[in-house]
Amino acid sequence: MSQTALGIYLSYVDQTLLAQGEKSEEYFLEAGLDYPNYIQPAERVPLDVLNRLIKVVRRRAKSPHIFLLLGVNVPVMAHGNLGSAILASQDIDSALLLLERYAAIVMPAIKVSFHRTEQYTAMEYQVLTPFNDLNIALIEAIISTTSHNFSLLTGKSFYPQSLSVTYDEPGYSARYREFTQCDVTFNAPTNRFVFSHTALNLPITTANQINREFMVQQCESDLLSINSQTPLSDRIREIISLYLDESPSIQFVAQKLEVSERTLRRRLNEEGINYRELLKQIRQNMAEHYLKNTEMRIEHIAWQLGYKETANFRKAFKEHSGVSPRLWRQTHR
Repeated sequence: MSQTALGIYLSYVDQTLLAQGEKSEEYFLEAGLDYPNYIQPAERVPLDVLNRLIKVVRRRAKSPHIFLLLGVNVPVMAHGNLGSAILASQDIDSALLLLERYAAIVMPAIKVSFHRTEQYTAMEYQVLTPFNDLNIALIEAIISTTSHNFSLLTGKSFYPQSLSVTYDEPGYSARYREFTQCDVTFNAPTNRFVFSHTALNLPITTANQINREFMVQQCESDLLSINSQTPLSDRIREIISLYLDESPSIQFVAQKLEVSERTLRRRLNEEGINYRELLKQIRQNMAEHYLKNTEMRIEHIAWQLGYKETANFRKAFKEHSGVSPRLWRQTHR
């Protein structure tokens, strides 16, 4: 259950392709989906299925920026109870805070966090599926849907002050600026929007406190349902992967799981899992992912993995792989 997304997104991929004059049926069939009887919107779709479709679309679509277009075509209501809660929120700031807690309803592999200063608020988001094509497609859709939908909800132009993403600059990078109206940095340490406080304080025209409270309860129920159907070991791996930059302790993971540290240790022992070894393995897997699929600098990768010193990352990686991160990247790219 953990490696799934809302099935309705397949419908919006279909609609976006058709609106661009693409042969959507061919793409779905090539990806192994029964067109038009693919997974129903109320169901959840396995990520490997979604990734197959994304790879076909990225390879065959005439518009290279198709997933930026997709984000514009996905309405807030497409996100189920989370979308309804956002619609009923007082302002953009309170709407975005819902994402921080309930992003897993949309997809457990997405993490949203906020960092506030006196001058601005930064929204950082990680998309950590096992599929690099899918990760980039989702990030592009998030980029365009954020500005478009919040502009609709407030009746005002809503754009970030700046945007950064962790992957290479594509040939259609000018399209990013078209959708965000701001400077975009590629090969950055994190995927990050920077918003002014003025923008976040924009009121949402559909605000309704009673509806919001009710929909938040529904979001809690959705989150509980997803978590209850996910094996504990998978949930532990998800939390560690999403919060690697914070060097998550076993106490931290227990808090996220809403269990005691003692209970978590007991459950890990029952499954024969050593927490420290699990953390090391996930760090190694993520390090290899970043080295193989991105152009992120070594020090940025170290930071993403929770190492305070790049030298410590280089040492740990070489102990596991037998070669330095730089040499491993040269060999596996």
